[in-house]
Amino acid sequence: MKRILMFILLLGAAQLAVAADLTGTWQCDDGGTYYLRQAGSELHWYGETATTAPRWSNVFDGRISGSRIKGRWYDVPKGQTQGQGELTLTIKDNGKVIEAARKSGGFGGCSPLSSMAGVAVSTSPAACTVTCSRSSS
Repeated sequence: MKRILMFILLLGAAQLAVAADLTGTWQCDDGGTYYLRQAGSELHWYGETATTAPRWSNVFDGRISGSRIKGRWYDVPKGQTQGQGELTLTIKDNGKVIEAARKSGGFGGCSPLSSMAGVAVSTSPAACTVTCSRSSS
């Protein structure tokens, strides 16, 4: 009986994460501003580093399941980069924070090798976590 009750509580907590509407403007620690639109369990965004001549700009299409979001991102021609890949995101703090859990294609400047002052340095996955929070406006 305790296990059934615990399962029901966990299932309810997962549903609360979906219940939080993620639509809005988000600021991320990768220097980007993201404009999210949630439609049911689907999430779409447009993100950029600046409105004029951004270093990168991208779009994302994904699905929300509990506190996880899985989907694909693509750079678009407004920016200077041309990457694409998959993302798994985690919804935290009752929908106030989104954090990249898994990334591919160099999302957020996280490629296996990056250059710092002309010297190649290895980038650990922990150093490449992209965290976003909802803008107050």
